[in-house]
Amino acid sequence: MDAWDLADAVDITDKLPSDFYALIASSKWKERKEAAEQLHAVLAKTVRLKMTAGTGDVVQELGKKISDININVATLVIQCLGLIAAALRQAFGPFVQSTLPALVERSKERKQAVVDAIRATEDEYFAAAGHDLHAFSDHYLAGATHKNPQVRAESHHLLQRCFAVVPTRPPRSG
Repeated sequence: MDAWDLADAVDITDKLPSDFYALIASSKWKERKEAAEQLHAVLAKTVRLKMTAGTGDVVQELGKKISDININVATLVIQCLGLIAAALRQAFGPFVQSTLPALVERSKERKQAVVDAIRATEDEYFAAAGHDLHAFSDHYLAGATHKNPQVRAESHHLLQRCFAVVPTRPPRSG
């Protein structure tokens, strides 16, 4: 038995402060960081999330902040997306396509904390996508042909991690 199977689904929007959207969209980095920290604290205690329209809004708002200029905000947002993907599992699948391109683009970051957060979140995304390599193929190709060598290397690392956990080998085409 998995703890996720036994846990009750929680609506994340009930646990967010009323000014969350204003804080996460703020022009002040300290307010954005505060909002991301509050969300991270709630998600760290949550095993299973209920998929609601509010959850989708939170994911979309976080997706916009992946490319935040402040490293601390971006790292927290990326970690939050990974926690949401882990807590929603298959229900997170539709959000993979909308947020993964920004993660691939952000993988050019040199700070190891950001790279580690991106890798962990990409792994959760792959699990949420049901270990489907086809869901990641376009994003892998975009990263593998990127002009930045760091993005290319991280895309190859992503593919290696995906192959390590995929239950069956992909068929040969030809």
